[in-house]
Amino acid sequence: NFHTKHLSGKRQIFINGGAAIGRMEKWFVCSDVHDDEEALSAFADYAQSQQPDAIFFLGDFSLRPYKKEDLENVLQSNDVKSFIEAKNKHNNKILQAMKGVLDASKIPYAVIPGNYDNTLENVFGEKDLHKKLAQLGGLKLFGYGGSGAWPPHIQLLVKIKQIVDFDNSELY
Repeated sequence: NFHTKHLSGKRQIFINGGAAIGRMEKWFVCSDVHDDEEALSAFADYAQSQQPDAIFFLGDFSLRPYKKEDLENVLQSNDVKSFIEAKNKHNNKILQAMKGVLDASKIPYAVIPGNYDNTLENVFGEKDLHKKLAQLGGLKLFGYGGSGAWPPHIQLLVKIKQIVDFDNSELY
């Protein structure tokens, strides 16, 4: 038997009416904003009003991490290296804007990549929990993001290794 009780604005967990064993954390979880900085800003604004302990972003900052003309160029020229450079430049602008929104919230946060994302570590640094263990209060968290080759329209990105691969054998 356990119950919770609010003490000075923080929730405490009690077992069988005994002493508090810790406070429950309030976490906000978000995913799949797909290039929509305004949606992430609205989420962050709401989160700020609710004063959570942390935000977890569970992937898909990106929708199409490249410009249409860069895709057309690679299909005509087969210059994959130039495509990857242009894609990274374009996508990093998007990710930097998203990071700015999360940083401005002043709420601690962590991220993992989704099926549309490449590595996030180059922009988010240690806030990227992909294949990492973190501790939040008394909880240990393990982050694992990425994707297989789904949905079909991300096949090109999977083929040129521009999507974080999801390998079930790493988890089981």
